[in-house]
Amino acid sequence: MYLRNSKTARWFVSLLRIVLSLVVDVALGLRKLIDRELMVTPGKETKDAVQAKLTQKAATTVHESSTMNIPMNGRVIVIDDNITESLPLLKVLSRNHIPFTYYNGRIGELPAKPLSCTRLIFLDIELETAGQNDITKVSKVITVMERLIPRDNGPYFILVWAKDDHLIQLLSERLTLSETLKLCLPLGIISLEKAIYFDSKSDEKGGLEYVEKGNAIEKIEEALDEKLKSLGVFQIFIIWENLVHRSSARIVNGFAIPTSPANVWNENMSAILQRMAKARLGSNVADAVALLKNSLGTFNASFEDVLEVETNRAYSAIDYLRTTDLLFSLIKDKDLYALELNADDLYTLKKNGKTIGNGKNLQKVINNLTEPDKGFCIQMVDLYEQSAQLINTRLHLDTAPSQELLPGNVYEIPPKNGDHKKELLSNYFANPNNKNLDDYTFIELEVSPVCDYAQNKWLKSRVISGLMYHSSDNLDAKTSEAFYRVKPSFLVDGVSISIILDFRLFKSIDLEKARERSVKIRIKSELLGDIVAKLANHVNRPGIVFIE
Repeated sequence: MYLRNSKTARWFVSLLRIVLSLVVDVALGLRKLIDRELMVTPGKETKDAVQAKLTQKAATTVHESSTMNIPMNGRVIVIDDNITESLPLLKVLSRNHIPFTYYNGRIGELPAKPLSCTRLIFLDIELETAGQNDITKVSKVITVMERLIPRDNGPYFILVWAKDDHLIQLLSERLTLSETLKLCLPLGIISLEKAIYFDSKSDEKGGLEYVEKGNAIEKIEEALDEKLKSLGVFQIFIIWENLVHRSSARIVNGFAIPTSPANVWNENMSAILQRMAKARLGSNVADAVALLKNSLGTFNASFEDVLEVETNRAYSAIDYLRTTDLLFSLIKDKDLYALELNADDLYTLKKNGKTIGNGKNLQKVINNLTEPDKGFCIQMVDLYEQSAQLINTRLHLDTAPSQELLPGNVYEIPPKNGDHKKELLSNYFANPNNKNLDDYTFIELEVSPVCDYAQNKWLKSRVISGLMYHSSDNLDAKTSEAFYRVKPSFLVDGVSISIILDFRLFKSIDLEKARERSVKIRIKSELLGDIVAKLANHVNRPGIVFIE
């Protein structure tokens, strides 16, 4: 199926990826070299000297980043009603290459829609509320944050300019009462005291006005560095997002080297992108949409390689990871419960740091507990298992897929009736639970080659049949080399489900029929690739004839 590409097209794509990996590290240097060649002064600096300097610079530029681990992708907000007082902080962020968005807290000047994502907020607790009571101050802050933070924002921290711990505690409490923000609470609120960095004096309204001290910038930078180190594993996510940011920049820098004069660069670059898209398509005929998708698709393939290289250099993450036996912990009232597993596969349950049970069989350990510890530990283990299922779901499934015809689509195939369903279930299980037939969903998985999709060469939709069923039924599937058991389980519509596929039921259907189907979920590329590889092995397995 992959041999439909011409040899020339495959050779071009392979060569393109090799060349890209070689040029991205010096891309910035090459670009600067081209810009400066005409500005070399005879007798002062030779062209070769300029080239040597810029090449050396390019080798380090792509890895330049802030000494502080702050988002480099614009996911930083500064909220302060007095921009003059914010200037020292803004200078610190600017000289550490950290882009940010500034708001003065006035409601009429906030965006109509929340920002797509924020990771760090620098917040002045008094937004035109100086001299007013604490509830008024916090209420204004909550109103502003509701306009900026979406419900699906993800993890973030707030760094508050405040000395009063009562204000910070009040802010934490009021955040949980907000209908919007209680769905996306900050991981924590940390504080900096303005008096350390500013001198204060009374203003005309009776409040305090702050004036920057001489060494404020250096002190703020030192304090930020120290505070950010306390954020723990949250920093791992910041590091990864920064790696993605730098990797995408390397891709653009590598592809978009201005090898021609600026007045024709746009036309030449457009032609190169079309050549890349057509090479990926394996065809010289394509509409504008196909050209756009496949030129970007070429970037995606190279991006994965560049990101992998950048990730291998992320040694700074070591400071935020530690080896631990902890699997999961939970707080009930004021008691801290923890589940641990050591290198000898010994489970340990702890309450406030003291062991309340251990053993290699977790179920027996829990059964030996007394109430109320037993009931709560059961709840904790259930949440631990669900968290693993949730992570696996996000890694390998798209639970809100588009209805476009794509590799990995999972279609629900309803049986004719209950008896037909029972008959089909007997193909998978020796003793299926026929009392709860709604626990079983018959499916077909789209396994047509990705290259056929990319090159618009689908003639038929190729699918394999299978089954989704509730993991809680604890059923053992029949033993067969034709079965692919997708492990572990996933969360779909709030239910823990398992998937089993039958390679013997590999077939083709008309594209029109496939497009009419509703896509329930989509299996992502890594898991889909493993399924297709096992399917190919099953189809191509040799037969052996022997007698005894």
